[in-house]
Amino acid sequence: MKIAHTMIFALASLGLTACGSSDDSNGEFPQSAVQFFNASANSASTRLLIDESSIGSSVFGDATTLVNLDEGTYEVTLRWTDSEGQDQDITTEERFLPEGAKTLIVMTGDFNSPDIVNIEFDRSDLDEGFTLRAFSAVPNETYDLYIGNAGAPFSEANLIDDLSFNEAQQLTYFDADDDPLIWESQEYKVFLTQPGGTEVIYESDNIDFDLLTDYVMIIRPTTGPGETNLAVDIVVNSTAVESFSDLLASAQFRVYNSLNLASDILVNIMDSNGLAAQNQLSSDSISDFSPLPFGDYQVNVIQESDQTSLLSNGILTLNQDQARTLVVYQDENDEVRTLNFSESNLPQTFEHDFNVVNLVPEFDDLILYFVRAEETLETAEFQVSNLDFASVRSETLPSDFYQFILIAEDENQNEQLLYISDLIGIDEELNYLVTIERDPEDDSTIQVNIIN
Repeated sequence: MKIAHTMIFALASLGLTACGSSDDSNGEFPQSAVQFFNASANSASTRLLIDESSIGSSVFGDATTLVNLDEGTYEVTLRWTDSEGQDQDITTEERFLPEGAKTLIVMTGDFNSPDIVNIEFDRSDLDEGFTLRAFSAVPNETYDLYIGNAGAPFSEANLIDDLSFNEAQQLTYFDADDDPLIWESQEYKVFLTQPGGTEVIYESDNIDFDLLTDYVMIIRPTTGPGETNLAVDIVVNSTAVESFSDLLASAQFRVYNSLNLASDILVNIMDSNGLAAQNQLSSDSISDFSPLPFGDYQVNVIQESDQTSLLSNGILTLNQDQARTLVVYQDENDEVRTLNFSESNLPQTFEHDFNVVNLVPEFDDLILYFVRAEETLETAEFQVSNLDFASVRSETLPSDFYQFILIAEDENQNEQLLYISDLIGIDEELNYLVTIERDPEDDSTIQVNIIN
């Protein structure tokens, strides 16, 4: 683990340093504020603790709540919990937190040896406008940062600064009348290029800076299907992080065939120009992820053996930097239908995202328990409930061994065991799809399929 140097903005005006103090008072912000942002893509959920008191936890791309503390020296710890339930400290340091300042702690890089950066600045008492700081969490890269008014093309954007890994800059407003550090509250667009370049490698949607506050804009890597894999996160004094994917980014999808047919099926993804992608799938098989430009697509399903049309009006919407799974199934009338859902693009190193789909029309409101070796149904920490037919529910599981136990309840809350598995190791770095289906060999039996 590497500790990057603390970045201090404008503390000289208070007569403070990172290690000093002042007799000056700050009536508007009489305390010190601390927040944690997780920009380490392969990290586990990480907790911020102040003097062993938990402030909150953050996964990749999220922030903890803001906590206000009296000026003083505190023990600041970042901690995560491994698959055996053991706490692991990433860093612990004694830190002076000055009155009237905010410290944003940012974790970047590889979680096995992360960088910890402390961005420290005076909090602003603003009557109008906002302040803006930018920070790059993208290893081994430097970018030119351009900002333009909402809707403006890149040719009308303004070069603001260059950004390098683990460096923060306070940004100067390109159209200031008075104080160049106060930006006008309105919508803006953000562009990134290589240093000195004019080819846009990232373009944001319009970003609405409508609060009278100190904004921190974090450029971070993503793990989606795009070529540059960049996102911009807007951090304010709350857990609400607004994330902006690259408007130029592509998407990806995969298809699962749950139909019990002797023939393969062809799943044709159509755009306005015709066939955009095709997957040939046998029963109970899943395709690899395939890239596609973002957009709206028509889904046609054909029986491969005789070219019979099974479905011709399905819809698949793919947003920028998004991964989706398309499931082909039969409804209660044996008509072919599709459903789709978004998949996580996060690395599945320490925790694993499960999407659970109920494909048995006779059962609604199912409960699937994930039961570890030391647990029972009553003590199981993880479960998905309200599993109606053709619905999708999600859960995130830490690496461990689990029994999968499926329960149905009738209107009198009498429980019926539908399925129970052996202990299954969950540790592969991939997205898991779990389907609840009838056994094709025995229609009276329900099975739970774990597909990856």
